[in-house]
Amino acid sequence: MHDLICDVTLAIASRDNNAFALKPEDVLEDWPNRETMEKCTMISLEYANISYFPKELKCPQLDLFLLYSKDLSVELPINFFKETLNLKVLDLTHMQFQSLPSSISLLTNLRTLCLDRCIMGDIAGIGELKNLEILSLLRSDFERLPKEIGELIKLRLLDLSGCTRLKIIPPGVLSSLSRLEELYMGNSFVQWEVERQANQRSNASLAELELLSHLTTLDVHIPDAKIMPADLFSKKLERYKIFIGKGWDWVGKRKHSRTLKLKLNTSVDELDHGFRMFLKKTEDLYLDDMKGVKIALRELMDEDSFQRLKNLHIQNGSEIEYIISDKGAAYKNEFLQLRSLTLHGLPQLISFCFENKRGSNSSFQYESSLFSEKLVFPRLESLRLSSINVERIWHNRFSNISEYGTQNLTSLTIEGCDNLKQLLSSSMARSLTHLKCFEIVECKCLREVIFAEDIEEEDKATISFPQLNSLKIRKLQHLTGFCSESYNIEFPSLRLLKIEQCPQLRGFIYKSKMEENQHFSPQALFDEKVAFPRLEHLSISWLRNMKMIWHNQLSANSFCKLEKMVVEHCNELFTVFPFDLLSTFQGLQTLKVSSCCSVEHIFELQRLNMKETHVVAAQLRELHVFNLPKLKNVWNEEPQGILTFQNLNVVWVQNCWSLKHVFPASVARVLPQLKDLSVNSCAVEEIVSKAEGWETSVTNFEFGQVASLGLWNLPNLKYFYPGMHTTKWPMLKKLKIFHCKKLKILDIGCPNLPDMNEDDQLDSPIQPPLFLVEKVIPKLEEVSLTSDDIGIICDSKVSEGFFHKIKSLNLRCYHDESAIFPTTFLESFKNLKNLEVRCCKFNDLFSYERGAGKGTNALTLLPIRNLKLGGLHSLKHMWMQGSRLDYILANLEKIEVFRCANMISLGLSSTTFQNLITLDVWECRAMINLVTSLAVQSLVQLKILRIKNCVSMKEIVGNEGDDEATYDIIFNRLKCLVLRHLPSLKSFCSGHHTFRFPSLDQVIVSHCPELEIFCKGDLNTPNLQRVQVIAGEDKKASFVLVDVTFNHSL
Repeated sequence: MHDLICDVTLAIASRDNNAFALKPEDVLEDWPNRETMEKCTMISLEYANISYFPKELKCPQLDLFLLYSKDLSVELPINFFKETLNLKVLDLTHMQFQSLPSSISLLTNLRTLCLDRCIMGDIAGIGELKNLEILSLLRSDFERLPKEIGELIKLRLLDLSGCTRLKIIPPGVLSSLSRLEELYMGNSFVQWEVERQANQRSNASLAELELLSHLTTLDVHIPDAKIMPADLFSKKLERYKIFIGKGWDWVGKRKHSRTLKLKLNTSVDELDHGFRMFLKKTEDLYLDDMKGVKIALRELMDEDSFQRLKNLHIQNGSEIEYIISDKGAAYKNEFLQLRSLTLHGLPQLISFCFENKRGSNSSFQYESSLFSEKLVFPRLESLRLSSINVERIWHNRFSNISEYGTQNLTSLTIEGCDNLKQLLSSSMARSLTHLKCFEIVECKCLREVIFAEDIEEEDKATISFPQLNSLKIRKLQHLTGFCSESYNIEFPSLRLLKIEQCPQLRGFIYKSKMEENQHFSPQALFDEKVAFPRLEHLSISWLRNMKMIWHNQLSANSFCKLEKMVVEHCNELFTVFPFDLLSTFQGLQTLKVSSCCSVEHIFELQRLNMKETHVVAAQLRELHVFNLPKLKNVWNEEPQGILTFQNLNVVWVQNCWSLKHVFPASVARVLPQLKDLSVNSCAVEEIVSKAEGWETSVTNFEFGQVASLGLWNLPNLKYFYPGMHTTKWPMLKKLKIFHCKKLKILDIGCPNLPDMNEDDQLDSPIQPPLFLVEKVIPKLEEVSLTSDDIGIICDSKVSEGFFHKIKSLNLRCYHDESAIFPTTFLESFKNLKNLEVRCCKFNDLFSYERGAGKGTNALTLLPIRNLKLGGLHSLKHMWMQGSRLDYILANLEKIEVFRCANMISLGLSSTTFQNLITLDVWECRAMINLVTSLAVQSLVQLKILRIKNCVSMKEIVGNEGDDEATYDIIFNRLKCLVLRHLPSLKSFCSGHHTFRFPSLDQVIVSHCPELEIFCKGDLNTPNLQRVQVIAGEDKKASFVLVDVTFNHSL
């Protein structure tokens, strides 16, 4: 209803001059003049910024008023609608009402009222709107539907969907709505009472729905089928979404007009006759947890049982052996409208249809298949089989496959079918002409997907999946091949192929060991017998026996469209791209190779034909190389201009401890598009290797687009390039270099070096620095600096404004135990927004090296918004208690503190961090509490507080010396509180303070076994929506947490 009103409003606003509409983020400073408002027929204020609302909205001709609020705190004056008596449609979304504005009760002409996503107190005034026909309270927060709603005798539509806190509907309210046609209660009220006299009940009963003779549409959840009256559901119901039993999820859009989900703990045939007749009207049927049932739908099989059924989903039937019973030898079981079929968690399932085999000559093969020729699914589009133990899904041959129905399948998923050894016969595979998505997962015994039939004609040696777009093969422990070498397989439309965790798989097309030995080389995953002319994304992982990806002969045009490729955890692989196939992959744009312990080369160029006269330009844009312990080269030889990589944008190399260099010189010289270069934790001695024959000349490297350069943890790195060279980095914005102790990174200009333009660096017998301070620093926006770097910069006597572009600074490597935090140095960063401090031995932070005792007026207020502190093992407090230096960080909005092993607390004062919004603390093992009860009162803007893995923390808010002192502590804006893995935590605060959380709507507590009580004082959480408790080993403690801590607040 909400969306419909919005659409109508936009349509009217586009053509009506008397309509006033604001779009999201529009600003309304002043309302239109009186003359305009008096003519106005429609007002739409959709998530706009409105400075104020007039006391009275003087719009006598107004038909529609729509207000979508950005902030729950928005309030409307009580007389706001006093002069809008013609109003017919009122939509107020995302607002908070203790009670509705009293002027709403004057709107006697109102036909539609929407109060969606609102937090509401007393809404009894709605009962005054006697002409109301549509009332929507979608996803609103209230516990009780007022009895006055029962007075809306003209109401035709009531929407209570998503009102998860609705617990009480007074008896007789629903049955009084005699004209109701549509009732939506999905993911809402479930406290139905058994029918008794109204004065003996405190809540609504299902029997009241029987009295709604005009009801045609119903969404309802009934947690227990036993409380349903006989013949509950009217034959007049045309559209419904009815869930019976606990545990159903309401998430997702309505795909069918008639949905029924049943969790009965019994069989369908135990339902009354009227309900079974109602069931036969269903289009979308879910059955769950049927106990003591061998044939799931035995009592529903007559001539018209499933003529309307479009989706059938049966799950968790531990004793189910069959789905339906056979009609008899002369009949077929037809599901003429069925589009989707899901069978999940049916471990005893033998076959879909139980057939009486007496006198039959059927073979065992026929009997043991899931589907037989007696079943007809002419429109089936989606089939999902999960956790069933049949040995065969289809028998080998059908007399009429087109009638059987696989020809219309577009999606096929087979998962967890542990007894399945083969999946598709060749004739069945050929029938899947419309299949678009095919996924096979965790079938422990499956050896091949397509198996050869006993008799195969020679002209049928090719199998094609003409429309298949996505193929995923995962966790198949015994898979040896997609099919045998008897067939050629074509995938003319396939875009995505994922093969993961198939440890026995050597080749996509299975070859016997005898055949493999005749070729004297290991089998490749892909060869000429399989065709992928349109494949765009290829992912290969955990194929531990695959030694080669590509055969030197591939099917024509295969892989020529490949754009993205991922290779992971393939431990027998030696080379990714062999020399003779590089031209095939010219279109590849993204390549990720990781965790392959035998890979030595990515691109093998050693035998590349140097006599080629044309240059092959690879389209590769992103190269990610991670965790390759034996990698010697990315490129194992100089391409010599035959193969260029001029389109590279991103190169990331990490954890490759056999790698000596990243680029050959000929590749590095032609990287005009490179923007991001990162090399981390490798054995590289140089970034660019020295080219033969270039020893006497100066090599020029120009990185015209590089914006980010990261080099860290490279203990062997000595040179960028070992020969005479110049480099240019005109666009560099982000520089992150540390733990490269053999490389000189920064220095001031040297008069003895030849003149150089911009960022040119020229080698001399003594290696110069990678960058000159005065050339590189003024252009940077993000930089990491070590203690040595800062010393060099300070010696260079830089001018004011030298750091004016830097917004993010990473301080590292102050390893001297007497190191003093460089507060004075930071004062030069006038636009600094983000500060990270790691791997330093500071005893405290933000202490001045000079001017002790400076007054606040002499301190420099830093513009830092985000502060991250990590690995500062000497730090006990962020700064000394009582210091006024916290003034310099008054702009902080986010703090993250992690792995500071000796930090006891943050050491905040009562005036610290009044702008702080987010606070994250994790893995600070000595921290006993976070802040004191006085200091915490300064966190007036805090919205998110997350603390995890602090093993010594006993309370979040520490109780200061005077145990008798109490405070009223208000976290006005805190919305999210997360406490994870705090094994010593006993309470949020041990003091007797009052804690108020007016905005808190989410609490997550995980693995806090000692937590007994949240606080000893009063606790107020009026808007708390969700408490998630993960008990860990101590379930009792977590239960007590919910029961004691929040029972009076939820």
